[in-house]
Amino acid sequence: MAGKDGSEKIEYMFVDIEWYQTPGTKGIENRDLIQIGVIATDEIMDIKKSFSMVMRSDFGKKYNPDTLISSHSILNSGMQDNGEEAVLQKIKMMFPDYKYIVVWTNDAYELFKRDMDKYGLVMPRHRTIVFQQVLMRIASNGVAPIGFEHALIQTGIEYQKSNLHNSKYDVNYMYQLFCKCYNEYTRWTNGEICYLNKNTHIIHTNSCRYINRKKSSDVKTTKNVIFQGNRVCKICGCDDTWNRLQWGICSGTNQNNRAAYLRKLPLTDENISKICNKFRLDYNVATDVVFIRTRFSRWIIHIENDIVTELQHENYNPRRNEAFKVHKKCLEGYHKQKLPSKYFYDVVSYIKYHDDGMLQKLGNKRSRIEILFDKISEQETENMA
Repeated sequence: MAGKDGSEKIEYMFVDIEWYQTPGTKGIENRDLIQIGVIATDEIMDIKKSFSMVMRSDFGKKYNPDTLISSHSILNSGMQDNGEEAVLQKIKMMFPDYKYIVVWTNDAYELFKRDMDKYGLVMPRHRTIVFQQVLMRIASNGVAPIGFEHALIQTGIEYQKSNLHNSKYDVNYMYQLFCKCYNEYTRWTNGEICYLNKNTHIIHTNSCRYINRKKSSDVKTTKNVIFQGNRVCKICGCDDTWNRLQWGICSGTNQNNRAAYLRKLPLTDENISKICNKFRLDYNVATDVVFIRTRFSRWIIHIENDIVTELQHENYNPRRNEAFKVHKKCLEGYHKQKLPSKYFYDVVSYIKYHDDGMLQKLGNKRSRIEILFDKISEQETENMA
């Protein structure tokens, strides 16, 4: 799809920058850009353009060897490269329009915006996705920062340690990380409903007291809108249902609560019990088979050599009767369900949130007569009081 000027339409612009920090300082005002890497994609995350450049800096008395080493820069080459203004003008020309900017930290965005403003380079209207903050919510406890390399390790993205802190490579790693986490999170939260306030860009869970379904500004949507520059409500954001990737944090975390630890446990009866109890599911264990029962349905997990080989889900009939639209199950056995993962922990997590999502959907689809009966029941209770 082409933009208004006939160019390819850009949806996401991934930006990674390396900066030079004046020795003895910490603030953004004492930082100079020395590298920048950009990847632009369309709405389905196909790469359309990319750009990377080292920038010339007048270090003078601000020379800091630690910064240059970590960013793979050489003092002499830093003096000879393109000037910052010329590089940013080229970025403005190559990427005139985009909907989202993806950066790893807020500092990176603020520094990029500061220098674009400094040279009078107007950025198009956009939303900012601070990816580290997104991962803190969907993969950890929402408080502890997640390191970039730690995120690459958790997702299994291949990287060269010697290429880290080099914008040409880091922006590509960040793009891969974003795509993988987006796809994983979309899969794990499939069918789960949340509410997005279009004015504040804050997301609420279905049960949050701050949503108002009667307001046109609060719209029903899916949880992956967190990847579109929307923030999770501070109240319902503490709910563990957002943390679906469950990486844990690097330190200070009880090992038994970490998904990475539970995922790799040998599937003894004790460990199966530990995982099922974590998700508060009823279960029975037989030879190479685990039977799971939720409030919504039943499942059968087949295991061989500590790996899940098959998942079966109880058949059900989504038809409802005319009067009460009651969900009716069809007791005609099981069907084979697509495996979300080979790990027992991941499969049990999938079952938990799949059925919670189905219950939520059914709860939101009550008929008028059900609502009427509820009101009559409430009125009778009040009259008896």
